[in-house]
Amino acid sequence: MSTELTRTTARLPAGGFTALLSVSRLEVDFNPRTSLLAFVQYDNEDQRVDFNVRFHWIPAIGDDVFLVWNSGYTTHPLARYRFPDPQALARPLNGAFVIKAVHRLAP
Repeated sequence: MSTELTRTTARLPAGGFTALLSVSRLEVDFNPRTSLLAFVQYDNEDQRVDFNVRFHWIPAIGDDVFLVWNSGYTTHPLARYRFPDPQALARPLNGAFVIKAVHRLAP
């Protein structure tokens, strides 16, 4: 488990801003062949939060199965469906659910 908070202050001739980036990560290894990784990132300048959850299974040495969910949501204060409102979960800015299987062909 890890979490990071980065604060960047910039001063430019046209104005300044302070960017906050928060990243949290949780990785659980159930056994040597099965793991779960969950990642969340919040960015105040882009006004969004992004999630990534990956399940990795190795059924046999040389084979891999991945189930991956990615999704991003707005945190803009004027947005009608703004995260963390539960209704926002049905209206992501972007999203994907991917299943990937890899099989090694041995000679």
